[in-house]
Amino acid sequence: MNVGNYGFYRPSFDISGPLTDDGSLLYRLNVAYQNSESFRDFNFTERVFIAPVITWNISDRTLLTFDLEYLNNDYLFDRGLPSIGNRPAPIPISRFIGLPESVYNDSSLRLGYRLEHEFSKDWQLRNAFSFVSGKSSSDAYAIGGRPLVDNQFAPISVGREEFTRKIYTLQTELVGKFKTGSIVHQPLIGVELRRNTWEYIGFEASDPILLDIFNPNYDVDLPIWFG
Repeated sequence: MNVGNYGFYRPSFDISGPLTDDGSLLYRLNVAYQNSESFRDFNFTERVFIAPVITWNISDRTLLTFDLEYLNNDYLFDRGLPSIGNRPAPIPISRFIGLPESVYNDSSLRLGYRLEHEFSKDWQLRNAFSFVSGKSSSDAYAIGGRPLVDNQFAPISVGREEFTRKIYTLQTELVGKFKTGSIVHQPLIGVELRRNTWEYIGFEASDPILLDIFNPNYDVDLPIWFG
């Protein structure tokens, strides 16, 4: 368990061992959870991570490993302090320039396998496949970052968005070793195939909200779909 300032705590565990008496089937499991606040108003982070691995020693020359990783991350989107001229605005460093409802979620899942086979002590075949699926979204985002109006009001854009991605990767390699005289050669012949797909859906209110950075009022009228 790790603990720190601003309510930070992170419990985790890592266990591993054999699943069969002969040790041909092995496992490992990593799990972690993190929760923290911040010196910044309303700011927080909450994360969950899970990563199981299964290894199968098919023979003394063949190894097959299956693995999975899952990560979920919720947080408040925070662009920091605005500037006036070439300096940060004279406001407390804890002040949040946005809306507390602006929570983002990032999640990703990766799974795959890796197969290794030794034809001899000098030649080895490696084959691996992985699939990654990820999503970044906010049902209600409200972010600043635009130049101030009259050095006082921060335009806050409000909207919804979702960004998804999928990545497929297949790799096959033949690795060898041989000598010509006193020179050792290690050739590698391989091929990699990859397919990426990306999709973005989002919309934004036509007019931003003007937030007074010196006396912010977070209780403002929002679009009916916000939140």
